[in-house]
Amino acid sequence: GLTDAAIKTNVIPKIQIAADLAIFKKELTTLQSDDFIKLCKNAESDAITLVKNPEFCLDCSRESIFNEALKVFDGKSCPVCVTPFDPTNFNRLLTTKLSKCNTSKLQRDSLKTKIQPISDEIVSTGKSLAKIIEHSNAFFPQVNITKLSTFKGTLLENFKKLQDIFPIENICEAINSICTTPDITDTLNELQNVISAIPEPTEQD
Repeated sequence: GLTDAAIKTNVIPKIQIAADLAIFKKELTTLQSDDFIKLCKNAESDAITLVKNPEFCLDCSRESIFNEALKVFDGKSCPVCVTPFDPTNFNRLLTTKLSKCNTSKLQRDSLKTKIQPISDEIVSTGKSLAKIIEHSNAFFPQVNITKLSTFKGTLLENFKKLQDIFPIENICEAINSICTTPDITDTLNELQNVISAIPEPTEQD
């Protein structure tokens, strides 16, 4: 029964397991809150705008190439096209080209700024979820945590998409996924019942 299952978890204090579950539930509530959804939709709106701007991705790609060229320039010839250049003209040329990419850079930095709190919340939720999964593995017989494991994998995948930025389409996909949290109520209720059934520690414990 539940008590038999819970006894196997005595290596972890009942109060700690209960506290970790409460933390995860709070993180889940944050993910589903109107304020967090608004953050996501604002970032998604910017991403959609950039997807429709072919110059944005091109400028970002050029910026990376120009910066790398400046870094490895040997003072004699362009490291990309091997055209002879003196340092002054080469630096002036690439500085001019980089300035033309500045608008796209500002747009990218703005998107990153909007994505950051979303990424932070995903990390926080993922960490709290990992603790719950770890605790659940101590139950015997074990609670079916398939939904939790799948959710953890989805969070990780979405986090990677947000960090990569490109392709921009991935940002939209990740945000849509983040805004659609799975129904894990049954699993959480089962875990709560198991935790409640864990015997309180005795003085001997």
